[in-house]
Formats: sequence, C-alpha cells, structure tokens
Amino acid sequence: MMVYLILLVVIIILSFILRPDEDGGGKATFILISFGLMVALSSLRDFSVGNDTKQYLLLYHNAGYLSLNSYELSRYEPGFVLLCKILNLISHDPRLLLAVCSAAVFGSMGLFVYRKSANCTFSTLFVILIQLYPLYMSAMRQAVAFSIILVAYCFFEKRKIVLFVASVVLAAQFHVSALFVLVLLPLIKMGSFSSKTALWVFAIAVGAAVLSPILFDIVGRVINEKYLLYGSVSETNLASVLTLALFVLLATIQGFFSNSSYGPVKGRQDTLMQLVSILSLPLAALALRTSFFLRLIYYTCFFYGVAIPLLFKRVSSAERNIMFTLLTGLFVAYFLVIGVFRPDWFGAIPYTSAILGIG
Repeated sequence: MMVYLILLVVIIILSFILRPDEDGGGKATFILISFGLMVALSSLRDFSVGNDTKQYLLLYHNAGYLSLNSYELSRYEPGFVLLCKILNLISHDPRLLLAVCSAAVFGSMGLFVYRKSANCTFSTLFVILIQLYPLYMSAMRQAVAFSIILVAYCFFEKRKIVLFVASVVLAAQFHVSALFVLVLLPLIKMGSFSSKTALWVFAIAVGAAVLSPILFDIVGRVINEKYLLYGSVSETNLASVLTLALFVLLATIQGFFSNSSYGPVKGRQDTLMQLVSILSLPLAALALRTSFFLRLIYYTCFFYGVAIPLLFKRVSSAERNIMFTLLTGLFVAYFLVIGVFRPDWFGAIPYTSAILGIG
C-alpha cells in the first residue's frame, strides 16, 4: 500500500507547486504528470497485481493463435478479444495489453477531469481514494468499457442520444455491464437538481434495500444468475457497508448544497453531474447483498469527483478549502481501512513491480 500512499503525496506536492486550480496555474502539466504516473505504475505492475490480471494475460496468449469462436475466447466479450488479437499483431508480450488498458482508462479519466473539474486536485485524488485505481488494475475489460462510457457521457450531456446509445453498446462489447448506463436516458430532460431530488434518491435506496430479494428474483430471470451471485455477503460486507456509508454522506452533501438556502443546481452540465453521481447510493444499498452492484457503482461514482467541487463553488474560498480538506481526510481514512482490512478486494495490494524494483 506504500506505493499508493507515495503516489497520493506526490499528487498533493504537485498541486502545491503547479497550482492547477488557480487561474494561470499548471493545470495541464498537473493532469499529465498525475495520471501519467497512474498509467506508468499500472502498466509496469507485476502480473500478480490484480485479481483478474492473470486470466487476461492467458486470454491474450490464447488470442494470438485461437479462432474467435473457440471456447477459450468465446467466454469473453468480442470487443476485448478483438483488441487482444490486434495487439498480438504488434507484440506477443502481454504487457502491451496492460499498457493499452491502463492508458485508455486513466488517460480518459485525466482528460475528463481536465475538461470538467472545478478542483483538479480533489478529482485526481478521488480516483485513487475511492478505489477506482486499484479496481482498474484488475478489471481490465471494465476499464476499457469505462473509458468509452466517459465518451458516451459527453454525448449524453449534449443530448446526442443516438451517439450516446451507440457508445454504450460499443462499451458493452468490452464488458456487458456497461449496458447499465442506459438507465441514464430518463434523466436527459431534467433541468435541475434540488434537495427534493436527493430525498427521492434516498427513498429509492431504502426501497431497493428492502425489496432487494424481489428485485434479485426478477433480474435473475433476465440476466445470467452467476452475475448476481458474484461475491457473497460475507465476502463483501465490510467494503459494502463502508461504501454505503460513504455515498450516504456524499448524497447528504448534495442535498444540503441544493436546499432552499442555496437554491437548486441548474444548468445541463452541473445537473447531470449531480444526477449521475447520486445513482451510486441505491446501487450501494443493493451491494449490501452482492458485490455485483459494487461493479456497477464504478460507472457512476467517478462523477462524484467532479460533482462535489461544483457544489463547493457555492461557498467562500476559505469554507471551500476547509471542506475539501475534511472530505479528503475522510476518503484517506476509507482508503486505509479498505487497504488494511480488505487488501484482497481487488488484489492490487501490495503493489509489486520487478521492473521498477518494488516489492
């Protein structure tokens, strides 16, 4: 875990030096170095880092000589298999796959933060502290899918529905769970986000938790039941409870800063950012039963890294700095608890790299 803590410290030091959130600051340089380090560490990790890494390396090896309809390849989404085949034409070294997946997901995140965030430092730290960074060193198919979803979101924001749906379908060719993002479609015409919106989402989260047995029965008839059984409650209890508590807090912050005193959040970009991120709350409630829904949360929770800074713009600079400090401290505590008590969650702790001489 020391490597991740050092990375966090480096990002904070870069923030003090480059001042990316000030006019005339080195925003582009900050993003390039911070996310460049994430890409480098992910690309140069040992093959033992990440619970799913080895199975993808085997897939990469098989893709070099097996046909697309072979059993070993047909178990995976066609887009990811095709990517492995194309990369095999360049090199049979599976590290190329690690590098491409890492660059796709963390590069797209960095670009999104650069273009959308009102506080690049917080948004960048958020990627690591919310466990997105260790996740995508394991879930490589979902990593590529999420990089495409970020493009899809930009189409969604501009109300280019056909391109949005097409991008989501493309993302699903790398991980079928990306189809979940289509649930955003009913939100397209919502013009504001208020405390009442947050209360409705809280009610939906409670209802989802209470009715989860019925929901599971219905969903289980539509999709393969093995996905719903991904991870038992006993395996995911600590992570699920802490994650739910975290999103309850974030949703409460959203409700507070959009109450009658501050007024509702308006504007298409700001409104959608709040709506997409707060969907993490009902998903976290469902994740108390199975970690299948934890995977879906990672399609929405990233947006909190941008949504919260947008809300904090409503207070003075001094109050904003205090709130960012307190919230970042809380996320650090969350990261440390998961790292200490559930280091096997994504298999990315401890980090090792023979190339870098770490571990």
